[in-house]
Amino acid sequence: MQPNIQYLTDKNGSQTAVLVPIEEWKKVFAVYTYYMEIGESIKRGFQDVKAIQSGEKKAKTVSTFLDEL
Repeated sequence: MQPNIQYLTDKNGSQTAVLVPIEEWKKVFAVYTYYMEIGESIKRGFQDVKAIQSGEKKAKTVSTFLDEL
């Protein structure tokens, strides 16, 4: 089903804004938030690897890592 999205334009006909029904926006924002959280987790993972490689942090075994989940 196509959402009821409306585009606002300026006097030259250039699109300047979008009106999205609130329920559709909530769905979009939920997906956006989910992927942002995944991105932050990946970023923290790379930071942990860098800290381990530099000796700032001690590495964990896979068993220890899984036990902490």
